Amino acid sequence: MAELPIEANGEKDKVFKSGIRINPANSSSGNNNNSSKSLDNLLSERKELEDKCTLLRAKINALRSKRKSTGQSQNDIILHQRMVQTRHNMATRARSAALSRLNSALTQRIMNDNSLSLIRKINVTNDCFYIWHSGSYGTINGFRLGSYVPAVPTTTSPSDENAATVGSSAGALGRMDFFQSGAAAAAAAQCDDKFKVPWSEINAGLGTVALLLVVLSEKSSSRIKYQSHSIAPSGSFSKVAILSNSGRSATSYNLFSDDSFQIFGKRNFNNALNGLLRCLADATVAAARFDKTVAPPHSIEEIAKGEYAIGGLPIAYSNNGERWTRALKYFLTNLKWLVAYTAKHVDQ
Repeated sequence: MAELPIEANGEKDKVFKSGIRINPANSSSGNNNNSSKSLDNLLSERKELEDKCTLLRAKINALRSKRKSTGQSQNDIILHQRMVQTRHNMATRARSAALSRLNSALTQRIMNDNSLSLIRKINVTNDCFYIWHSGSYGTINGFRLGSYVPAVPTTTSPSDENAATVGSSAGALGRMDFFQSGAAAAAAAQCDDKFKVPWSEINAGLGTVALLLVVLSEKSSSRIKYQSHSIAPSGSFSKVAILSNSGRSATSYNLFSDDSFQIFGKRNFNNALNGLLRCLADATVAAARFDKTVAPPHSIEEIAKGEYAIGGLPIAYSNNGERWTRALKYFLTNLKWLVAYTAKHVDQ
């Protein structure tokens, strides 16, 4: 602040301080002391104003420095805010990508669980060895097991009966009846042949059964072990052997046959069938020992030394094709039950 000028010129003295005009002419010449006091007051006021100005300048400088520091802090805050916003955006993108991967993983897991549930329902053994039936025959992979089921006998017509009566009264017609009866027998044989299962199909089916029993025994946790027999699957030419005391194969029997003439009949073939049924009995005993809540549909028992029956029917081949066919059907029924047991307790 500019200093206040003081002028003295004869009768007039002018004193300016803070825009206040002081004219000493208005004062009396006799009051010099009062003028001195007024001048001192003005000087003290000036001093006070100068002090106030100094304080105000200090405050202004302090405010300026504070404003400067505040501006710097504000700039730092803006920079920090931008940096935080950038990090937030990066974290948001990373979170979105992680959620996308998580959703993809969850979807893939659901698909895998569905695929696993479907795969668990699939049993390879059951699919590779399909056991079912075709009429009176039991089948495995479409191969029928059994001899034949007799056809329904045909009835004679009244005209045939009249012809037979007339023929019996005449010798010439009697000879004709002889030839007619032979033709009827041949026709009946041809009718039976239509229902007879060829040995090639029976041998293929028995070879498939032998392979299935070997597969079931070789499963690591099936607990199935054949005690007295061993099976050598070889398609339509499979064999069943009796084990010696040392555990080696002593005698092998052919699990296949044909219509050729044999001196001892089908003794070897029947021994192989009995050995095959004994192996099935060993497997069912092992399964029932592990799971006592289940039992095979048909019981297997030894009716003589080395001869076995299933469901009360001997497994050996006989001229009674219907009984042998039913025994083999019982055999396949127990075998299918054994496959179901392995699917439940072994393949899981």
